[in-house]
Amino acid sequence: MSRDEEERTGCFSLEELLQQSKRDQRKLVATLTCLSGRSMGKVYKLAGSMIIGRSELANVQVEDDGISRKHAEIVELDGTYILRDLGSTNGTVCNGVRLTDPITLRDGDRIRLGPNSALRFDYADEVEEQMQSKLYDMATRDPLTGAYNRRFFHDRLGSEWAWAIRHRRPCTLVAMDIDHFKRVNDTYGHQAGDEVLKGVVAVVYRTIRKEDLFARVGGEEFILLARATSLGEGVVLAERVRTAMEHNVFKFGPSIIPVTISLGVATSSDPSIETPDHLMMRADEWLYAAKQNGRNRVEHEQK
Repeated sequence: MSRDEEERTGCFSLEELLQQSKRDQRKLVATLTCLSGRSMGKVYKLAGSMIIGRSELANVQVEDDGISRKHAEIVELDGTYILRDLGSTNGTVCNGVRLTDPITLRDGDRIRLGPNSALRFDYADEVEEQMQSKLYDMATRDPLTGAYNRRFFHDRLGSEWAWAIRHRRPCTLVAMDIDHFKRVNDTYGHQAGDEVLKGVVAVVYRTIRKEDLFARVGGEEFILLARATSLGEGVVLAERVRTAMEHNVFKFGPSIIPVTISLGVATSSDPSIETPDHLMMRADEWLYAAKQNGRNRVEHEQK
């Protein structure tokens, strides 16, 4: 029986059945690992029915251009995983063959979605899956606060800039700096300063949207990238973050530490901004203006 016939009928050889039995004994989990694109290295644990696509509602969100909002689906059936295309614009390819019918996935299968994104299907035990996820976080996240790191942010900024140009939609940057952070360290100690940094990130994540990208780019410096966001919308977002920070209670032991932030906002729709680096420079300029004008405020270009 050919592989295509096996995939359609769900039949497996004795060797494959033995491998399945071993997987069951080892309590393996099915995973998808991103091999390319903006989420390269990210690992998704599969369970039940999982939609893959650009939509915010997708279980496996792949944001690259060329991916449909609901591109493909993986469904678990009695311990096996079935992949099917959902009528995507650019199709779903498994091991070099474009899908016309659902297929049964096997360990190591490679899936391509659109021109830029590739995924690998694997069975891994829970320790391996956790290790892969940990390695991805170590490569992309700041170890203290959990915000994305500077390198990851710069990689994403370039692709987001290209997306904004192609779709003729603005992207907006909000540069942030904790006011008088050195005073916090000098007064309460560096451990308190670390707790403030973690608290600031927690407040921001409670305030921003899921699709917004937030990163720590310096000691007490952070930056927020908001896709498809105008200058006016970015200013509203920045003010919401500023107000949430001002009203949050930061505690360290018996001490209550007052914390405020200054913010600068710039947008790609500004005709004087021509590159992603220029966009960052302009956001930093407005952040500097906020600090010079009294701190705990939002500054931006006046239209």
